[in-house]
Amino acid sequence: MNTKVCVSGNKVIGCGRELPIYLFNKATNGDPLPQCKDCWRRQRRLRRGSPPDGTEPTATACRLCGKTQEITEFALKRGSGGQRREECRRCVKLEWQKEYGRRMAASNQELPSPSSSAEKVCSLCSRSLPVTSFHIERYRPNGRSPRCKECCSAYFKKRRVAKSTNPKACLKCAQLFVPEDREAVCPPCRSKLQGAEKKVCKDGTLVKGCGRLLPISKFGTSRSNIDGRVAYCMGCFHRHYWGRGEGKRAKRRQARKDAVRARLERRAQEQAHRRITKEIRNDFEIETGVRWCTGTKKHPGCGDLLPLTSFWKNRANSSSRDRLCGRCRNKHFPRLKSDSRKKLFQRAKRMRKMRKRMAVPKWLNFSQRSEMNRFYEERAQISAQTGREHHVDHIVPLRGKEQCGDHFVEVWGLHVPWNLRVIPADDNIKKSNKFLEISRTYFEDEFLSKKEKP
Repeated sequence: MNTKVCVSGNKVIGCGRELPIYLFNKATNGDPLPQCKDCWRRQRRLRRGSPPDGTEPTATACRLCGKTQEITEFALKRGSGGQRREECRRCVKLEWQKEYGRRMAASNQELPSPSSSAEKVCSLCSRSLPVTSFHIERYRPNGRSPRCKECCSAYFKKRRVAKSTNPKACLKCAQLFVPEDREAVCPPCRSKLQGAEKKVCKDGTLVKGCGRLLPISKFGTSRSNIDGRVAYCMGCFHRHYWGRGEGKRAKRRQARKDAVRARLERRAQEQAHRRITKEIRNDFEIETGVRWCTGTKKHPGCGDLLPLTSFWKNRANSSSRDRLCGRCRNKHFPRLKSDSRKKLFQRAKRMRKMRKRMAVPKWLNFSQRSEMNRFYEERAQISAQTGREHHVDHIVPLRGKEQCGDHFVEVWGLHVPWNLRVIPADDNIKKSNKFLEISRTYFEDEFLSKKEKP
């Protein structure tokens, strides 16, 4: 078995025993250390303040309260290598609570008013001055700075002067001078260098110079250089920082122009094709009476050639017919669901009630309103006696249309007694919202001759 003698070193004292090689720790290069593991443990215990044999007391007395407690009641010191505090955890917590209370009381206390006659002694000039001569510092016990305002101003002024008067070596003549604002050259050397009328453009760290002899005004200023100017001219600077991507920018501009030109040409071709196709299609539809089911961009059609009767009427188109045939329309626009139809019916019912309320004039008296209610009572009685449903019809529809020759005009009636009558439901549905000739005759004969003036 390989063995080795434990010897002393610079930091650890060896025991001098001959021990197996596995009882020695290895160094970074893989060789065993001169001291054994036991000697290293003993050295670490001595460094922590523990007994060399490794035993640690199980109890100790607190420095503040004097009570003997277990060793676990004492916190470890940070960065002490395992040493423990002399105060127990409870005493440390109480001390922190007291300090926190003192700080909070000092920060929340009322500061003396400017008119107060209280005085305070300055820690620098030892003068007794009013508290208003001291800056406010709320974290202080009395809320004021220990130095008066004059001493603080003098102190910071002295610091500024000392900082600005630090000498600096000139890069040109190596003489010491006091810089005003980060100057690298003393004023005499700067005046000589700036007096030069021309300068050669040289290469910089990133910018490549042109090597020409140019006026000094063509160079930018730089306080860190000897002559107060940059090494390269402004033309080289702009050429480097603004001309790096000129080729790419030119290509992008040309690509955008080409794309716009191609888009305009394509649009013109499409418009011409659409115009020609529309004219041909309209002429074909007029002559033959058939139409292609072309559809739209959102809902394409089947493309079949069908008669005009297979298309819905749509006055927005030139042929007064929809682009989708009935079959494609039913495919792309299915019927509404039952709940949707129910909502539509309810909305139509509300709209009719609203139109009826708006059609009642304000000048109707109480007797005329009662007469209107009798029409609805009569409708209920007739429906119950005959077993056939009856409706209260408006002779002049509330919002209807009347045929005048070949066209219809809008008709607006009122919800008044002389505009109501009881008729069967079938006749009312067939009449719809039209003001027919028979209704006109009935209205003139039966009501207008008997209407009372309001």
